[in-house]
Amino acid sequence: MMEVQVNAKVLGKALARVKPGVSRRSNLPILFHVRITAAGDTLRLDTSNLDAVKAAATLACHTSREGSAVVPFKQLLDAVKAAKNADITLRVQTDGHVGDTDGRLAVRAPHWAITLDTMPTDDFPPMREASVDSPSVSFNSAAFADTVARVQPFCSKDDSRPVLTTVNVNATSEGSRYAATDSYRLIVHEALGARVHGDLDPNSMVRGSLLKHAAAASKANKASEVVIAFDTETVSIRIGEVTLSEPRVTGQFPNVEQLRPDGRETRARIAGVHLADTAKALAPMIEGKSPLVLDFAQDASRAKAGASEATLDAELDGPDIAIGVNAEFLAAVATALSDGNGSILNLDTTTAMRAITVSSDTLPDTWALLMPIRI
Repeated sequence: MMEVQVNAKVLGKALARVKPGVSRRSNLPILFHVRITAAGDTLRLDTSNLDAVKAAATLACHTSREGSAVVPFKQLLDAVKAAKNADITLRVQTDGHVGDTDGRLAVRAPHWAITLDTMPTDDFPPMREASVDSPSVSFNSAAFADTVARVQPFCSKDDSRPVLTTVNVNATSEGSRYAATDSYRLIVHEALGARVHGDLDPNSMVRGSLLKHAAAASKANKASEVVIAFDTETVSIRIGEVTLSEPRVTGQFPNVEQLRPDGRETRARIAGVHLADTAKALAPMIEGKSPLVLDFAQDASRAKAGASEATLDAELDGPDIAIGVNAEFLAAVATALSDGNGSILNLDTTTAMRAITVSSDTLPDTWALLMPIRI
């Protein structure tokens, strides 16, 4: 039999960190479970939704007997929450049948006890993680959070085009570069503080959804370092005692440098916060799939949405030009390229139907493309 003692509050936090691996909908009941494994004075938690995210976390415990079991995630989490900050005992059998008798898990708090049904540990999906010596990129937690906040919103949500749901990770001479596109907009961001270890495949990709889960785990875990590791089949993100893994996406990420237009005819310089706020304010005025029109002119520049318009405080270099854009996408681009300290954005255009290149005076290693909409 396995028996461990652990603080309920600590266990509850660890369960919250592996929740991304619990399936939301599946025909396989075991994917709604968590595997708990006690070895030495460490309790490991594993969750898996099979072909997508797999999550693991470790925490300290007092182990009376080693072993493992698979138990319903939600029921265990509810029991742990009910125990609040008390020390609790989990008693299991080593063959996957849990509890005192009869294949059940006994959860004992100071003033109550419950039992939970279990499933055989051999039925739990195998957990594959990228090895510690795999090619990887490491960040401090602040740089990781900043990178994810800038690039993850540009990932597509269309699972039929899996490559576009990812962020492409590439090594550079000074750090690493991150690119994301949903085919309507693109961002390229270089994280100068990130360190590359080993020979990183130029086609390394990690899903935006996994990065979002990792950013939340990093904030909750207060980890000092985040590592993204790639082996031939798996990408793993390690955040302190938490590891999130998923199969690597196959395919070819677009060559972002080839997508960037050469030269410019017109450059409009405008404060990033001002541009983002204007796009957000006019977005509700747009009907159907009509564009937000950016009318840049030497005498006065305006943003127009149907019968509504707003003045743009823009400095223009080049001939007047009017361009249609998606208001939501424009706001996202302006936000991603602003640092909150009065960033001035450069909007470079050639014609009204060519991509707009957006760069920032304060973020020289970050740029974006925004596809226009016919007016």
